[in-house]
Amino acid sequence: FLCREALGRNHETTLLNTHNLAHNLALVGEYEQALELSERTLQECLAALGEHHRVTLGCLETNGDNYAYMGQFEKALDNHARGLALSREMYGDKNIETIILMRNLANDYRALDRYDQTLPLATRSAELAREVLGPESPETLAALHCISDSYREINQFDKALSLHQNLYALYKKVYGDNHPETLSIAGDLIMDYNGFGRYSEALPYCYQMV
Repeated sequence: FLCREALGRNHETTLLNTHNLAHNLALVGEYEQALELSERTLQECLAALGEHHRVTLGCLETNGDNYAYMGQFEKALDNHARGLALSREMYGDKNIETIILMRNLANDYRALDRYDQTLPLATRSAELAREVLGPESPETLAALHCISDSYREINQFDKALSLHQNLYALYKKVYGDNHPETLSIAGDLIMDYNGFGRYSEALPYCYQMV
């Protein structure tokens, strides 16, 4: 509000702060309010700053995320696809914004059961994240998680299990045994082993989850 008063509604700093507010509202679960604000801020950014601007790109990403939080994956996909095309044009593939948008778009395709588009994008995002950010970066692990879950969802349990086992070791190393992300992978391993009927191998992870 101070930025609007001092700099005007369409100033870059005002729009950046409004975008950040929309992002933070989503983080605390105020999804409807976050979506309304991010959609409005995106339109203001497009009008005031143009498409090829870092704040506009951030708004596209946040707007897509907010649609995904609300389960509106077609609209999420539209925003993330537009953002990815712009990020590639502005920064190239070896950039963290491009890598994140690539994974977000892959997750949108996955939510829509479009796995033939999910897997190539998630794989490319993982490759780039590993090269640019390192093999243990959160972005690398998140992209690999998308890949492994996708394999389970299309009943390729052998590939899913192998990836989840590798991820579990990485998450334990990076986050520790009892971190929510590590426990999430333990839950994935339970589902993988159950898919094979290997219930005794799933039990240790069940005890860990409990």
